[in-house]
Amino acid sequence: MLDEVRRCSGIVRKLLLLSLADTGQMSLHRVEVNISQLLLEMTEDIELLAPHLNVQTEITSDCVLGAIAITHSNFTKPAE
Repeated sequence: MLDEVRRCSGIVRKLLLLSLADTGQMSLHRVEVNISQLLLEMTEDIELLAPHLNVQTEITSDCVLGAIAITHSNFTKPAE
């Protein structure tokens, strides 16, 4: 039941995002994202959640990419 509620909540958030985009009420700006750090954090999470898996990573350098951040006062992700 809880999974279904989360799925429906995700659908509602996406519909809100689309409606805000259609009405021009979203503000977009570029931010840098350190993909290397993000991948390391994801690997740590996987190792904690699934210790039986053999996770191997090799990240040779910092990889920083541009990304678009969406801001709007009515668009927030609920706490999980």
